[in-house]
Amino acid sequence: MTLHDDAELHDRIDQRVFVFSTGIQKIPFLESFFDARFHVLYKNFSLASQHSHFKPNDLVATWGRKANYNRDLAFSVSNNIGLLTLEDGFIRSLGGGASWAPCSMVMDYKGIYFDAYRESDLESMINSVEDFDRLRSRRCIDFICAHKISKYNDGNLKDFSVNCDFKNILVIDQTFNDQSIAYGGADANSFERMLAVAIESNPNGLVWVKIHPEVLEKSKTGYLSETLQSSNVRVIKDKINPYALMRSMDDVYVVTSNFGFEALLLGKNVFCFGMPWYAGWGLTNDSYAPVSILNGRRKSGKTIEHLFYCAYIRYSRYVYPITGLSCEIETVLYWMKAGSFWNDRLRGKVMAVGFSPWKKYFLKDFFDLPSVQLEFIKKPRRKKDSKSSYLVWGSKYKKEMMAFRQVWRLEDGFVRSSGLGAKLIRPMSLVLDPIGIYYDATSSSYIEHILSSCLLDSVDRVRVESLINTIVSLSVSKYNVGGSDFWPVVPKNKKIILVAGQVEGDASIQYGGVDIFTNRELLVSVRRHHPDDYIVYKPHPDVHAGLRSGHIAPALLSDLCDVVVEDVDMATCLANVDEVHVLTSLTGFEALIRQIPVVCYGLPFYAGWGLTTDRHGCERRIRQLTLEQLVYGALIETPLYKIPNRSGFATVEDVIAHITGTSEAHASDRLSLIDRLWASFSRIFL
Repeated sequence: MTLHDDAELHDRIDQRVFVFSTGIQKIPFLESFFDARFHVLYKNFSLASQHSHFKPNDLVATWGRKANYNRDLAFSVSNNIGLLTLEDGFIRSLGGGASWAPCSMVMDYKGIYFDAYRESDLESMINSVEDFDRLRSRRCIDFICAHKISKYNDGNLKDFSVNCDFKNILVIDQTFNDQSIAYGGADANSFERMLAVAIESNPNGLVWVKIHPEVLEKSKTGYLSETLQSSNVRVIKDKINPYALMRSMDDVYVVTSNFGFEALLLGKNVFCFGMPWYAGWGLTNDSYAPVSILNGRRKSGKTIEHLFYCAYIRYSRYVYPITGLSCEIETVLYWMKAGSFWNDRLRGKVMAVGFSPWKKYFLKDFFDLPSVQLEFIKKPRRKKDSKSSYLVWGSKYKKEMMAFRQVWRLEDGFVRSSGLGAKLIRPMSLVLDPIGIYYDATSSSYIEHILSSCLLDSVDRVRVESLINTIVSLSVSKYNVGGSDFWPVVPKNKKIILVAGQVEGDASIQYGGVDIFTNRELLVSVRRHHPDDYIVYKPHPDVHAGLRSGHIAPALLSDLCDVVVEDVDMATCLANVDEVHVLTSLTGFEALIRQIPVVCYGLPFYAGWGLTTDRHGCERRIRQLTLEQLVYGALIETPLYKIPNRSGFATVEDVIAHITGTSEAHASDRLSLIDRLWASFSRIFL
């Protein structure tokens, strides 16, 4: 439930909101943050002042307590209309700064959450709400703490190391003239006092002072950024995720920073020297805080789950950056987890080696992460760079890269695009592998690691089942190339076998083949083992289009198969056959999804797990998988998904909706599924 669901606001139907600020007008998906009941009007302030035709129910939007606040307040008073204050939410974006669009926002009719001098909608909500979803709050809190999701999510996720022989105290600095400081009853003296109290109260401990990220970037100044003269004080200047930093601290000292509330989520003792929104409820030590400015408005005895529910679930509004539509907090948490994880894992300089111009184009989009610097080079450098990681396509430079510290190998994902890669259609999924690459059966790979260890709970299984049904019902494949639904007349009482052709010389055959490496050899073997069955041969689309090698002369094909289907789409083929035979083709995986028996003559990533009939075995693959585990590992856990012109990583469901054109028609249903799954998420996993 969000703010606009309250009974007291039900009369705000078709309310007009006038947005004068050009900064607010530029916020992506702004209208999605507003409820459908709002009618957003973008106006020039000076023109609006001259032509006042306002209704009593109208509102003017303002941002926080910035310079335009007094202007907008005066305008609302003079025209007898309301003032709606907007501000970033508590889970804002992947990176800091204006270049990273917000995925959460708050809207307040009464004030704004950081202004302790007057009541805000959030404060009113915390005081009045009694019945709330405690279990949902706890699950979200656990997820946030486990995956270290904060307001900005580009900080280092590695837990900060401290000497546990001492008591460790964290003191949080803020940027100079941060609005929350003055409106929280604090000033520069509050920071000096905070540090002095931390030092004096912990003479045998270590006091760590955290400098604000924007001060580190020298875009702003702070209060405690000068050299600190004390033997037990240490300054932290690195950009570290708040949860990674605070996990090893004993006490946390703040003025008004939201670090304090995040510390409460971790169960830390929090000392406040100003009055942030979470102080005054009995959860923080307010001995040094200006409690008097509250005038007794805040009632003590609240729980962490209560404050979280009111602030993060009910007061905040969320937009899913992939669709641009309103969503619930769980969708944003899941989206943020993927972006934050990969941003941290790839952190630093990534040297992309030997990529073609068109691959460079989409790689820039995939690696558009706040802490990643992507640089393209033509060949591996002779002198190894111990600080950089390297990115190569598939199995290129396999020998040359063996001595490098970190090599990531890239390949197309398994739900790739709507069109062929050979025709320079950009992928919407990539597999990024730090171990090997999925088609190389000669060594281990990331997907092999995932499939060997993944465990699914009930929520995972529901999601996988829904995904399988979607793939089958929408006829989704790797390339989603359209074609004819013509199917030849087949003799009755014969088993129909589909043989999937491949691009000869493809790396998946080179590294996944064992004793067969050509389409002709594959057909010869199938015919030898099935002389009386009806064999349908489908050449690879790139081969049929004349773009890649693997063509078999028609004269030879007549003895090896009963019919060749070239333009028939894969969904039609799979719907009309009894069995599928492959070398290493992904067609085998797509057949398994449709419950069709598969025979493998090589070692594709899905072979060796007990789901296929295998001509050869792999000693590393000893686990017996279910189809759900295979699909989860291959389509949900392993690939990175990216929809063009959308921020951050998508899900496989998003990509399918985009490819099949169901994004708009089914967006609300699809998002509600994700929301429902993650709202009931009962097991935190990495």
